[in-house]
Amino acid sequence: MRYLITACVALSVLSLVPAYAEKTDPKDAEFVLEAPAVGDIAPRLTCADTEGVRFALHEQQGRWLFLEFGSHSSPECRSHFAEMENLRKEFAANVLFLFVYTIEAHPDDGPEKSEKTKVSGWRLKDNAVKIKQHKSAADSLAAAQGIKASGKKDWRVLVDGFKGPAQRFWSDLPNCAFLVAPTGRIAAKWRWADDTPIRQFLKKQGNLAPYTVADDAFLPLRNCTEGEWLQYELANGEKERVVFTDCIADSVVRNAGKKTDVVNLPVFIAPEKNCKPRHETFTVRPGLDLPCIVVTERNVETWYSPVLPGDGVAKVVARDRENDSHVLRSVIAAGFGIYDYGSNILIAGDRTKWMLALTRMGDIQKALSMHRLETSRYPQSLDEVGDKFTGSKVPPDPYTGKPFTYEATESGFMLSCLGSDGAAAGEDDAADIVFNEKGLVSND
Repeated sequence: MRYLITACVALSVLSLVPAYAEKTDPKDAEFVLEAPAVGDIAPRLTCADTEGVRFALHEQQGRWLFLEFGSHSSPECRSHFAEMENLRKEFAANVLFLFVYTIEAHPDDGPEKSEKTKVSGWRLKDNAVKIKQHKSAADSLAAAQGIKASGKKDWRVLVDGFKGPAQRFWSDLPNCAFLVAPTGRIAAKWRWADDTPIRQFLKKQGNLAPYTVADDAFLPLRNCTEGEWLQYELANGEKERVVFTDCIADSVVRNAGKKTDVVNLPVFIAPEKNCKPRHETFTVRPGLDLPCIVVTERNVETWYSPVLPGDGVAKVVARDRENDSHVLRSVIAAGFGIYDYGSNILIAGDRTKWMLALTRMGDIQKALSMHRLETSRYPQSLDEVGDKFTGSKVPPDPYTGKPFTYEATESGFMLSCLGSDGAAAGEDDAADIVFNEKGLVSND
């Protein structure tokens, strides 16, 4: 499971915590050692960004990731927009900079500060940015879009759920930061995002250039967690399930049927020049394509996909002397064990379209409200607000390619999308999305 690095390495990280007065706090040292600690596998983070595009941290293997957590209502976060942007510019060629928008640090409708109040969550009377607590996914998205426009224009801004699910697994502090190594493990963490110690740490790392499984064949296993599994269809038509256990930083146990192998993970030293990876797409079934990097050794092609758990092997192909290919195994199911309770991720819903639908409907709701201000009424059809969009066309429902369902009502309107299943109710990406004249209608 999680692997805590030695105390001497942890202490070297402690020296990098912010040094100015209000932050020289024993809690800085405690923060570095509390879970998720330096050396631990980074908690899973799968969500959408402000453009509605899906992001999955575990699929970014082979590159350095910097994550700043924060919100627009945090004065601390706003105060160093310029410094953090300069940091991004300095290292952006090799490091992916991400801003994770959390619940509001100081919501305008929060409680007054008291001795019992935590480090965040209370109202600042003179706060320059006044945002109320998020009550819907649309609120979270709007707040994230606001901070992107104000100080994170060139960052990829990720939208945590309005109840802050990702934040709970990382930290509940209002403006902390984490650096995730190419192995998927936490290399450093800071209680407060401050560019000076972060810059110092990055400069000490030497070669920050991204690499792939073509350079390090063990890369997918370096952040493997207990119980990750893959199921294959073999050349003879039989099925084989591979389960990974006893996962630590330097070894993993691979269990395939009755065969058990200990896979040792040697320390990887980045080469001066990385291999040029061969990118292919493997179709599991119609409508489900996996991006892959193909590594060839002795006429055997191994297709690795960063989407998959375990060793990431999607397909193995052998080529004979006539160069004819023979598929030895191909993945048909996979799961992340303790993280998804054994469910098959290759049939799980993809929320990318759902988030895109949510974003589009939020934009349409604004256009409808603008139309009412201009004409004193809501339109009878969506065509009437087409002029407020690029190409004079209202964006369609991403599931159907047709207009969203719209109905003018006595009090305003109802704008709806049925989700991936095209039926009422549902959960996850099958959940209905409904807007009215007041905003997003809660499913609770």
